[in-house]
Amino acid sequence: MNKSTLTLLTLALFVGTSSPLHAADMEDPYWKALDPNTLKVKLGASTPSFKFSLKSNETKEKAEFSPATASKTGLSVSYKNFGLSLANQNPLEKKYIDKYGKTNATDFQLRFFGKLTYELTYQYYKGFYLTNTKAIAPADSTSYIKRPDINAINVGATVYWDIDEDEFLQAIAFDQNGQQLKAATGRSLLLHVSDSTIQAGSALLPSTAHSNFPGLSYLKNVDRRQVIIGGSYGGIYPWDEWYVAALVSLGIGYNQSELVNSGIQNETNNSVGTIGTFRFSIGRSGKTHGFGLNTFTEDVTSNYSYGEVNSTRTEVSLFYSYNFEDVHIPVANQLSDWLKF
Repeated sequence: MNKSTLTLLTLALFVGTSSPLHAADMEDPYWKALDPNTLKVKLGASTPSFKFSLKSNETKEKAEFSPATASKTGLSVSYKNFGLSLANQNPLEKKYIDKYGKTNATDFQLRFFGKLTYELTYQYYKGFYLTNTKAIAPADSTSYIKRPDINAINVGATVYWDIDEDEFLQAIAFDQNGQQLKAATGRSLLLHVSDSTIQAGSALLPSTAHSNFPGLSYLKNVDRRQVIIGGSYGGIYPWDEWYVAALVSLGIGYNQSELVNSGIQNETNNSVGTIGTFRFSIGRSGKTHGFGLNTFTEDVTSNYSYGEVNSTRTEVSLFYSYNFEDVHIPVANQLSDWLKF
């Protein structure tokens, strides 16, 4: 295995503190959990991404930046509270690199599904291109403007508490940790904390577009810290072993930002931050075999006097899973009991 392949190899070992699921004590339950001694092996492909945009309050113009990244192919193994995942980034074609450039990316998006759902995120992207070059910088529209000097770091954590867990549980709807027996809807509360930084060697916007972005034209670096609370509403509809599920979340909270401008005074800003997420899943959750398609989108927006900065985290994954039943791993069993709350 060559050095570049080793660099692209992502190894993540995580321990979740969610309690193993048990079906609600009801005569006619809405869902049925997997046997606690089930070892799940999942093979799939995913396309995680982190995009950002700048929007002027005065002109309503928007500049959109995207990374030039490839999909990942991965294998994961989970047992009770524990999981191990291994992923390899697929190579980009030369014609794609010539058109959009190439982004160096490290992207961990780990989710621990239980009665509480935890999402932990670490993303590092270096190298972006201006998606709507033709619209905002027509003088440069012979090709996409490539910005290999821009790097973005996003670190965040989100916790969901499923209020109606006896009927709707994200672990069942989006991770196949059991089987939904009846159609249901449910509410969740969420807490989101994040720290994201966007940095560039010069102003983020091209000089040919400065007149359309008053107040933002010399913006070079953005450092944002947010604490947001909100709520979610979701639903799942099963038929036989098939299902379709969706969840929408909205939140509002505190945003603190440090804005670094090229050649003019910097700014520290305390303002309102918002979050909006959408999750969708469709697939088949059998006793032994499972497969499905999951999509996830998260938009975080910070508002300033001259405009707004928005970041979008997305992930699309296609997977197949196989459940090995009656598996006993003594050390894991003891640690799982210790981690429960």
